[in-house]
Amino acid sequence: MKHIPQKNFIVFTISGLLPAVIFVGIFGFLVVMILGDAVELALKTSEENTLLQFYSDILKVSNLVMISVVLAFIFMVWQYMLTRSWVYEISDEFFRSEYGVLSKKQVTLSFDKVQNVDITRSFIERLFGLATVHIQTSGSSVAEGIVPGLERADAERVRDDILYRSSNA
Repeated sequence: MKHIPQKNFIVFTISGLLPAVIFVGIFGFLVVMILGDAVELALKTSEENTLLQFYSDILKVSNLVMISVVLAFIFMVWQYMLTRSWVYEISDEFFRSEYGVLSKKQVTLSFDKVQNVDITRSFIERLFGLATVHIQTSGSSVAEGIVPGLERADAERVRDDILYRSSNA
């Protein structure tokens, strides 16, 4: 079985981490807005109670930022492990892929049932020259076989190979 090329792991880690980074960015912007208001309030009033409330707010916000960073890191490691676990095989009779971290999923498709093979390229994949191959079988409207993270030329070779084998099956 072939693994997804190792150099492409970083791309999937980035694409998996992107939503978490956007969340942390929006959250950070809101934190700055709240802290700016709290600092302004603390400077306007000289009461100790307001200053203690200000420090309490800073601790709450720093805890939330740390939780966000830890969750983003966990998400990145999970995406790396998922991508690392993805393998595929093209034999004379079938296509097989296997992936999963905690539980493994194995998909085996015989070539006589293959109806359509598509190549898709997300924005992140296009930036790095990668593509994903989707294999559809008769009786299914969704791709049952998926091979992500291939170089564009490799994805076209995989597609052509599967289409050739399915036309001769």
